[in-house]
Amino acid sequence: MADLFSKFNELNLQLQGSELNLIKTRFLISPFISKLVLFKRNLGRREFYQFPSVAALRENGEVHDDDIQIYCDHLDMLQKDMQERFQDILKMKIPNQLLNV
Repeated sequence: MADLFSKFNELNLQLQGSELNLIKTRFLISPFISKLVLFKRNLGRREFYQFPSVAALRENGEVHDDDIQIYCDHLDMLQKDMQERFQDILKMKIPNQLLNV
């Protein structure tokens, strides 16, 4: 899934910034995990907005319903894995006065 890898690459580049701290990391990771849920839901509905490569393959008959279910399952596992791996960062309480910095 080239489309998903491009999204990972975007996140990876953002996480490599020299100005990165735990607060910024949390504000990058949390929305990405939420997007994985959205991606799974859209794929399950056969809406391929975020996955143009899958849409093209689907139009050519190269992607079947079983394949889409496998992709959805992978997205679900990925979301759960990321929540577990980043649970410390996701559970961080950030005081309001630090949010405006």
